[in-house]
Amino acid sequence: MKRTLNIQGIEMVHLKKAVGNVIDENKHLKKLLNSESKTRLVDGTDKLMRPKERGIFNHKERIFFSERRLLVNSGDHGDRVAFYAFMSNNEAILKHHTLTFDETKVNYGSGYNNNTGTFRAPVSGVYVITTTIHPYENSAASIDIIVNSNVHGSIFTDSSDGWDINASTGIVIAWMNQGDVSFVRTSASYNSHGSLYSGTILRCSFAGWKISD
Repeated sequence: MKRTLNIQGIEMVHLKKAVGNVIDENKHLKKLLNSESKTRLVDGTDKLMRPKERGIFNHKERIFFSERRLLVNSGDHGDRVAFYAFMSNNEAILKHHTLTFDETKVNYGSGYNNNTGTFRAPVSGVYVITTTIHPYENSAASIDIIVNSNVHGSIFTDSSDGWDINASTGIVIAWMNQGDVSFVRTSASYNSHGSLYSGTILRCSFAGWKISD
């Protein structure tokens, strides 16, 4: 019986030690989950981030947050191609005239030229090209979306009735080889007239982005 009691006593010691290890691990995990640390953001401010936000839980999350910080901090947009620009002021409507969208907001790939209003594909692929036009009151315009000197799409909008300011948006999808050019111009066949309105409440815009190789 003494031998049995000794064996049971040894087993109890090992059991207590194992339970203690589990408790210590749980305390450590709880501390990890509840801990907060400051992370310096790119704008110079501090943000309290929990461990999961810092990407310490698993390899997949760690890669995600590391890549996210790399893209934000370095300004490297990889192989992204996209642009968005709008007119900063009203513009007179002239027949068969290329429209210039001088205020550039996005230009990944550096394909858009705000001086000429043209987009030159930096790489070959399938692109979405879109424009939105707002003729001012007593104005009307027929607009073409051009890809390599060919009319790829057309829109028409008329604001001739009194104080109306109407709008029209055209969207095309086109294959563009590297160096191919797209732009927006007024129609050669319709006598567009008046002016385009582009202000704080309405913007005449031109945009495009690559969707596939």
